[in-house]
Amino acid sequence: STPPEVATSGAVHPPLATPPPPQLALRRGIDCMARRLNMVHGGWCEEQHLDDLVRFFSHSVEWKNCEHDSSRGRKMAWTGFGQPDGAALLAVDQLEWKYALRHGGLRGTITVVCKIFELLQSLHPGDAILPILVNCCRYEGEQRCLRHPHNCRQVTLSLGAPRTFSVSGAGLPLHEGGNRYDVLLQNGDAMILDGQQHEVYPDQEGGGVRFSVNLFYGTADDQRTNRRGRSTLSIQPRDVIERGWHPWACPRCGWHHEGCNGQPAWKCCLNTQLDDPSWNRGGGIVR
Repeated sequence: STPPEVATSGAVHPPLATPPPPQLALRRGIDCMARRLNMVHGGWCEEQHLDDLVRFFSHSVEWKNCEHDSSRGRKMAWTGFGQPDGAALLAVDQLEWKYALRHGGLRGTITVVCKIFELLQSLHPGDAILPILVNCCRYEGEQRCLRHPHNCRQVTLSLGAPRTFSVSGAGLPLHEGGNRYDVLLQNGDAMILDGQQHEVYPDQEGGGVRFSVNLFYGTADDQRTNRRGRSTLSIQPRDVIERGWHPWACPRCGWHHEGCNGQPAWKCCLNTQLDDPSWNRGGGIVR
């Protein structure tokens, strides 16, 4: 049959351009999510699960020095889902990620990671969870992780000694100095983020070794809509596709744009703001 773009004269005309989709609004309670909860107190796992995992980390994991620029002596063990650059899969079944954890030397994390998946499904009902990467970290003394974001969602589960976790970015109320909040994470506390900047401070509590399980993920909606037009879905802060290029999202509006006249983005933001300053208030970070 004759393609529709070929006229009766035989001339070939380009097909009509598809109009761009309307700008998707960020969803309160889902996008720019920033929450803190305790896996045991919330009923998501038992204390014995965490004790077993700390024991596994202490005696059975081959820790490696992390050479990433954001690290300061942090030791890591990791395994990946999907492509090495962190691109999310369209679908990952349970057998595949369990095999990846076993093959990566993290067999002892499987029970707790299963519990984390159950938690995530409750936070995103009706949407598929697309795991990207799991890594596990060990911190002692002055070891730390410097401030950085990801263009995806994450769960950071803290185990062992308490450590201060600093978070800032879109969805957290602004105060005079910005919107950075320091949160003391105890054993079993989980931070759930969606692109916010975060940092682990050196040991200020003198509590000993702290471990973390970090699951980076997106949802089917994130994949389909490029995170509602904010960026492609990736662990790396890159490939921003709308409203500028800055890798850190503006705290006021959640979109990626640069500041102006030497001012940070949030001080000269002209975009539609998140609907009120309590977007994530009550999530356990901002009281």
